[in-house]
Amino acid sequence: GGMRAGDEAIYNNSPAARTSSFVTSLVAGTGAAGYVKHRGKTGTRPVFNVTNTASVLTGSGGQALQWWENFELDQDGASGAAISGLGPGGIIYNVKISDAGGVGYSISDTGTSFIAGEITGTGSGGISGAAFSAFIGNYLHDLTGDGLLLSGNGQSCVVSKNILDSCSGRAINLSGAPTTYTHIAFFDGNTAFGCGSSGFEVADQDTHALMINSIFSENGDAAGEYNVEWVAGAAEYASFHGWNVFYHSGGGGGANLSGLTVNAQVAASEFITD
Repeated sequence: GGMRAGDEAIYNNSPAARTSSFVTSLVAGTGAAGYVKHRGKTGTRPVFNVTNTASVLTGSGGQALQWWENFELDQDGASGAAISGLGPGGIIYNVKISDAGGVGYSISDTGTSFIAGEITGTGSGGISGAAFSAFIGNYLHDLTGDGLLLSGNGQSCVVSKNILDSCSGRAINLSGAPTTYTHIAFFDGNTAFGCGSSGFEVADQDTHALMINSIFSENGDAAGEYNVEWVAGAAEYASFHGWNVFYHSGGGGGANLSGLTVNAQVAASEFITD
């Protein structure tokens, strides 16, 4: 009949590959009884392998409070996300996405968290969505597309202590067009380097982004591309930034900064090298 709120399933090994999703969430966790948990056995990392375009994990019906820990997800299709939705308040912890035809994690629910994970080898980016989420301590690398695409017009999120390396698009891309300052996107302690388009790109000057303690190095490898870029205006209009390092050697015709003035808010707090 399905797991109950507070139940935990332990997976001892890797099951045979499938052509459809391994687990479709049907039962919600609750605040009183706890999460519905799926966890790979300690000392192993079970691999879930889907051989076509179906997602490996699917949050069907928006079931809340799902917890996934210590798995590798391998989606071998020409399209499709490794994770498609999770349910509100879901947590993905210590999970590696090693392949996906589409995006690694497609967010469709609010309040989810992707923590201490790894995403690589996907066909159209690492993490993508518009919902309010937290991304902490992850390694997103060698991706086709953007490492982290936040597409909502009102984006409230925490992006902290992540490394984003060698994405063909942007490391972090805020593509929405907000109409209110009530949403804040907080970026702290991230490192982005060697991404083809830009390390940090914001599409609208009204985006309220706080960016501190981060390193952006050698992103933007062609003419008209920048290491860090506020496309529609200056970051100082609605955002705060300080204690960052911006480095670009000028290789490939790219440049360092657009729409951002170093030390604009905190004197002598940021470093820039061309």
